[in-house]
Amino acid sequence: MIHFSNVGLRYARGAEALRDVTLSIDRGSMHFLTGRSGAGKSTLLKLMHFALRPTSGELTILGEDAHRATRRSIALLRRRIGVVIQDFQLLDHLTVFENVALPLMVAGHREAQYRNNVLEMLEWVKLSDQLDVKPHFLSGGEKQRVGIARAMVSVPDLILADEPTGSVDPEMGARIMSLFAEMNKLGHTILIATHDLDMVARYGAARLHLEDGRLERCASPSEISSQDVISPEGFDLEGRRGFPGMEGSV
Repeated sequence: MIHFSNVGLRYARGAEALRDVTLSIDRGSMHFLTGRSGAGKSTLLKLMHFALRPTSGELTILGEDAHRATRRSIALLRRRIGVVIQDFQLLDHLTVFENVALPLMVAGHREAQYRNNVLEMLEWVKLSDQLDVKPHFLSGGEKQRVGIARAMVSVPDLILADEPTGSVDPEMGARIMSLFAEMNKLGHTILIATHDLDMVARYGAARLHLEDGRLERCASPSEISSQDVISPEGFDLEGRRGFPGMEGSV
């Protein structure tokens, strides 16, 4: 599903963000991405949804070559990828409901097709009482939860999350992580960038570690010492029908 071969990225002013990154991530796997601030985690995630293109090496995401991808092919690719980023990127003129529904609206689906899915996702992140609220009335944690709901609502093939629990309380963080775990259980590929090593150990997924732009090591679940893996509960994705013509829906 994801393949990097000696990938490097150098910004315009010459700063090298990533160097010689080689990795493969299989369909249906779940990984954590760790590393100190500035190690290149956010840059790696941006490469994975073609917000950036590598300056060296070969990169393929969901069968799409980064060097050959066109604007149209990238737009189609992004419909199969859910992205949770730290600056939220909510549209201020849209309500909470509309922000979450945006990927489905852009894909051409009618509200009658997706309304129940959006409402279910908002209930999961405990924002069902703020459907008509605009983003500037929300706290940082609430905006984060809207961003997570938006990334997950279309049930994408690949989910990329940058510190998804960083702005929420521990109870909500556990709730969000159980949703990621349930998505992975149903065959969706998950990559979560985080500084929270306790969370990494708790869930027992494989770990990718970046150090100064280099992928230093890949730890398997057996190499992560900690508590038992938490089983997801309380969110029923198996009963969801998805949307006609949407790849990766369940």
